[in-house]
Amino acid sequence: LVPADPTRVGCIDHLAPDGASVVERCGTPKELVIRYLGGPTTTVQAPPTIPGDAAIGSARYSLDGHRIAFALTSTGLPEVFSWVAVSDGLGGGATQLLQSQPNERYSVIAWLGPSDLLLRAHLENCTDQCDSLVVLNLDTHNRVKFADGVFVTFSASRPD
Repeated sequence: LVPADPTRVGCIDHLAPDGASVVERCGTPKELVIRYLGGPTTTVQAPPTIPGDAAIGSARYSLDGHRIAFALTSTGLPEVFSWVAVSDGLGGGATQLLQSQPNERYSVIAWLGPSDLLLRAHLENCTDQCDSLVVLNLDTHNRVKFADGVFVTFSASRPD
């Protein structure tokens, strides 16, 4: 699915629900690459509202496989900022949903349904209660803290 290239680091983030493509985040800043099984690639561009340089740190296909949610973190700003965005489809642009406070970093953990994302928020330079899980609603952009603490894994039941 992904061509072998010894000069390239593999950064595959997620397999599509139908198994026909993967999303990877290494290469061009602010760009996701979608690689299709035995076929072409497409790209998703970060929203134009993201200032400066930013690296994509996590990406997840929606449950129906038609969109991708991803987190970006600033690389060229004096303070660390992070954003969450969702692609408008499987190619082209994306929409910014959330911007962090200074020195807060987001990771997209999972889609909980068609309009809810589970995010991990991490505070940089923090000594106590640095991590939390947050549910973000795509329709309202409402962010609700779900839990505090250090999280090792997330497990979901699978249909038989």
